[in-house]
Amino acid sequence: MAAPSANLQIDAAVTSAFTAMDARAVHLKINGETIVLDKTLGSLTQPVSLSFDALQQQVSTDTATFILFNLGEKWLLIAWVPDMAQVRSKMLYSSSKDHVKKTLGLTSFSGDYYANDATDLKWDAYSASLIKVVSLNEREEVLEQEKQDKIADGGGQVTAGAAMGVVPFTLTSEATALLTKFKSGELHFVSLGLGDKCTINVTEGFDGSGVNIIGAVGSATLADKLVQDSPSFVCVRCVGQIAGSTVEAFVYSCPENSQVRKKMSFSTAKTAALSEMKRVGVVFEKNFEITEASEVDDVLNSIVEGDKTGATSAAAEIKHKKPSRPGKGRARQIKKFVADPIE
Repeated sequence: MAAPSANLQIDAAVTSAFTAMDARAVHLKINGETIVLDKTLGSLTQPVSLSFDALQQQVSTDTATFILFNLGEKWLLIAWVPDMAQVRSKMLYSSSKDHVKKTLGLTSFSGDYYANDATDLKWDAYSASLIKVVSLNEREEVLEQEKQDKIADGGGQVTAGAAMGVVPFTLTSEATALLTKFKSGELHFVSLGLGDKCTINVTEGFDGSGVNIIGAVGSATLADKLVQDSPSFVCVRCVGQIAGSTVEAFVYSCPENSQVRKKMSFSTAKTAALSEMKRVGVVFEKNFEITEASEVDDVLNSIVEGDKTGATSAAAEIKHKKPSRPGKGRARQIKKFVADPIE
């Protein structure tokens, strides 16, 4: 008789590999009444999506197993329970997921994922399992946006805990390379969009090589360099208050004429994008949102003028206000309900 999940012990080698987090995938198996280390595979330098897809070649079609998959800051527990596995094995692995997470530490996991077919071990399939299309009424939308605003507050400083539970968008190698140049000061402007397989990529046709620090002598406007009919994430550097200093700003551009589906996708990805940028060393002192590309120059000038004078203009103060409902457009802002007087 298979051992009840509550009686399973975790071998020390499993705990060691779990704590080290130096492999992309840690395979575990149940041996008697103990969960033991089977093998560790995958380099952390390889993109997460490719490492996930490679799991298909690492598992057996008739043997159940646990896989600790390294997402970067959290583990994902994958229960691989193929249809051809023995019935007792299926029952034991399926019922032991919570016990494994609880024993190793719930806060170290982003969640768990059940797979019984090779097609389940595809990054696209896993990402799709996280996206739930929910029909929200206006009140629920406001509450959800307030939650996202709290996560994104603090000048773009996003903690690992704040990013938990969001769709795991990841930077492409091209986006990472440009952000590295932005961090080093080689570039002062980077525009990012969303690509396939939940990736954050460089926007099509982007060229930031000719853009100077905003507010510096000879700097030009950015409005004509932003995507006009689709959302984008913009990283930009402006002149700072102290002579010779600079200010890094994050601008979420979400034009009102964008497709609704794109607005939803970018709003979902915003927190993950900030978290990914922080992971490569890019953090922001200012965080803005605009609904028209033409607004970007006013927003950036408010930083430059405010930092130089110690005060901001009336227009700049408006831009500094926290957006009430990103991506939805000002026309749909909900007003406080006031009941009609009883006659």
